[in-house]
Amino acid sequence: MNLNKFFFCVFVLCVSCNNGIDVENNRGDIVIKSSKFDYYGERLSPQTVLHYRDLIDQSSEFQNKTIKVIGDIKSTCAKKGCWVRVLLSDTVELFVKFKDYSFFVPKSGVEGKKIVVEGVFNIDTTSVQELRHYAEDAGESYENIQKIVNPKIEYTMIANGVMIR
Repeated sequence: MNLNKFFFCVFVLCVSCNNGIDVENNRGDIVIKSSKFDYYGERLSPQTVLHYRDLIDQSSEFQNKTIKVIGDIKSTCAKKGCWVRVLLSDTVELFVKFKDYSFFVPKSGVEGKKIVVEGVFNIDTTSVQELRHYAEDAGESYENIQKIVNPKIEYTMIANGVMIR
């Protein structure tokens, strides 16, 4: 076992102990084993969770494909619960909307909680108009909304289901 895999195993074990999520390292894959989640939308498939580093390093390979990733909830739509921003790492964020608006997540009280999302991944450009709309949905002040003047290239997903711890 090389040193990187050893530290990754230790990291996964620490994360699972600290957050109450049971995971295992199965040939480098993260497999969610906990039943301590609330489910929204479709039940997630048994496929393993993609590590965010693999998503970043090989993002073009995952374009328009169904993937499953885990992260921390940064924010949700405060008006309806119709989208969620997920922190995959300290610097990588995923913007998730829900397929056909067929389900919603809580509008508040879930920030910082673990979330597993499954859906179609893309890298998209979000327009200024859309960014302002999402900022308004999130309850941002008028002044902060007006500061949004450039479109943003971001990781996006149309999720068919999510699990929140």
